[in-house]
Amino acid sequence: MPPRAFPCRTFRWKEVIHTARMLENLRLEETLLFLQESRRVLVKNGIIRVVIDDMKKLAEGYLSDGDVEAFLRRIDYAKHKKKTLMDKLKFMLDYERGRQWHFDGTSMVRLLSDAGFSNARIMPAGTTMIPDSSDLDLFERSRDSEYIEALKS
Repeated sequence: MPPRAFPCRTFRWKEVIHTARMLENLRLEETLLFLQESRRVLVKNGIIRVVIDDMKKLAEGYLSDGDVEAFLRRIDYAKHKKKTLMDKLKFMLDYERGRQWHFDGTSMVRLLSDAGFSNARIMPAGTTMIPDSSDLDLFERSRDSEYIEALKS
């Protein structure tokens, strides 16, 4: 097991952790470690809220409108412009670029459960278990996003 990212008394224990579209930039094993560390620093009954670009919604959007360029922009593929076919092929196979992984709501619920959280569930846009959520945009990029929350029990 790797050492803790933060010693126990580095900061006050947290009641809420919110992360939005960050986990896709980590490899899967790093995401699990991040979630385990988040669980460790949360207080009992603390809430983690994860906002992800939902691969299922992105794929459904592509299948419905057939716009491959828009789909590639939404998954951040198009921002890495490669000129030659060989460069494009290398890019498609290279996992050391921006996005390291893609999730959908179901896979994130499973990952949160694997990290030890309880009551992991997909939340409809605009809803949350967080008592004071006035500073949060609960509809953040709702077209392509999924909102998942879980508890440390």
